[in-house]
Amino acid sequence: MIKEALGFFATYVMPAALVAGGFSAGHLSVQGQSDRLTAYRIEHGLIPEPAEAPVIAEVAADVQLDANGQPIAPSLLLPSYRYFEIPVPFTGNFDTSKRLYKLQLALSIHQSTWESDATIAKLEEFEPQIRPVIVTALIGVSEETLRSREGRQALLAQILIAVNDQLIKLELKPVIEDVVITDLALT
Repeated sequence: MIKEALGFFATYVMPAALVAGGFSAGHLSVQGQSDRLTAYRIEHGLIPEPAEAPVIAEVAADVQLDANGQPIAPSLLLPSYRYFEIPVPFTGNFDTSKRLYKLQLALSIHQSTWESDATIAKLEEFEPQIRPVIVTALIGVSEETLRSREGRQALLAQILIAVNDQLIKLELKPVIEDVVITDLALT
């Protein structure tokens, strides 16, 4: 039994230990190389040396600062269109037939990136209070209304007014600029 254990050790364990030990010793003896690309860029003036990194000077009076006192990038202050898609589609049937519809809506906001992020968070929070207003606007909608471009535009304008009125009731600003249909299925 001891003879078998020594044979196993000599056959499998010892060679693996020698290879792993040699590999480790080789890596420990190698010195790390310098970053030749960074050295080249510094040497040719493509990037500043780490000691020469620019220090942020005092900020002009009209520049807005974040909570840490750092200037906010101008691109974050420019208004852009962002959309809050209502997570669950609206489904219903038409009064005049046995046909059904499925309607997915998104609310359009035109604010700066920071403001729109905060607004979208508020819309997510108040979505349960906004949804019934949209459902009320969809009650009695006809198939012809959803099929025609003018009918859809009139319905979306009605929903826009209703949602902004609900936002005012919730003590928020009426920030929705447009209501967009992202998916419509008539069956």
